[in-house]
Amino acid sequence: MENKLLIVRMGGLKPLIRQMLSPNIDAQINSVGCITNLATAEENKMHIANSGALLPLTHLARSSDVRVQRNAAGALLNMTHSAEHRQQLIRAGVVPVLVGLLGSEDSELQYYATTALSNIAVDASGRRLLWETQPVLVEALLRFVETSTIKVQCQAILTLRNLASDEQYQTLIVDKGGLDVLLPLLQSAYEPLVISVSACLRNL
Repeated sequence: MENKLLIVRMGGLKPLIRQMLSPNIDAQINSVGCITNLATAEENKMHIANSGALLPLTHLARSSDVRVQRNAAGALLNMTHSAEHRQQLIRAGVVPVLVGLLGSEDSELQYYATTALSNIAVDASGRRLLWETQPVLVEALLRFVETSTIKVQCQAILTLRNLASDEQYQTLIVDKGGLDVLLPLLQSAYEPLVISVSACLRNL
């Protein structure tokens, strides 16, 4: 962790952001991957958020190269762990990008996007924005619960749990067949999945 802090303290962030903006795919992959790792350190997140990196990261999450997308989505996820940075990401336009990534066939992108949206849904303001702008979100999450990998399944359920902190989402999840999808999973032999389902049902 100390090395990650030193890279930023010694001025490494700005050159990495310049590399992110390069048209060279390898430069994008490596620089964005580096920022993803740097963003695991709490001290670095403030510097990343204030450096102008959020807009290019949001843009690169839509890259045609899945490796760039994964690294950018991973960086965005790492930045969603605090309320202040979630608001900055929202202002950078991250929500429609993350929801768009739910349509990817890549399970890593599905996981990163779902987890980041789950973090955004922790805040009442985040849930309100999702409700007002992303009408297909609940259906997309329920699809993951039925069809994706166990890792993505669990995270999609936890995202539904966070959304269900609001009564309007409680109603919508049930209206979209959420109980039919969730209740059978209580019989799963995979304990983390059962715990996720129980947590979601508790909010419903």
